[in-house]
Amino acid sequence: MDRDRIEALMAEEFTPARLRPLQIIYLALVMGVVVLFGVGTFLGLQSTGEEVDEVAALMAYVGMGAPVVLYFVSNQIFAYMIARGDVEGDALGAVRAALIAKAGLVEVGAMIGGVAWLMLCLQTNVAHIPQIYFGVFLGPLAMLLNAMHYFPTPERIRWWLLSREV
Repeated sequence: MDRDRIEALMAEEFTPARLRPLQIIYLALVMGVVVLFGVGTFLGLQSTGEEVDEVAALMAYVGMGAPVVLYFVSNQIFAYMIARGDVEGDALGAVRAALIAKAGLVEVGAMIGGVAWLMLCLQTNVAHIPQIYFGVFLGPLAMLLNAMHYFPTPERIRWWLLSREV
């Protein structure tokens, strides 16, 4: 696709008003993860427990690795979907599908970390949680990194469409 066609698509399809629903989805996903970690921390401050059981510990270890793995997998899936996307037909639909698939995968990893943090905080006071389990905060970090780099703006979409030709 040539540069003129991409510029025409940017003027017709990828206006800020048409991208607003995607931007709201991205912000809602980030806020959901932040709220989950906030509720877990609040409950952990009120908890009186002092030990972490095996299930919560295993979930915490999974919650440390899953966000990182799913973030990198989602990058590959996004690049593949943009590269093969039907930009000649429904350009907005192709980009929307790629962005939602990426955000969904990253969200799953962050939610695994959030559930692990919630389990830890329900059983143990935050002061008694071993430091190794604070690695579950890789989940919200992955979500914030994803939102920072893949937040749908017209300039980014132009760059994605132009770079798919390279």
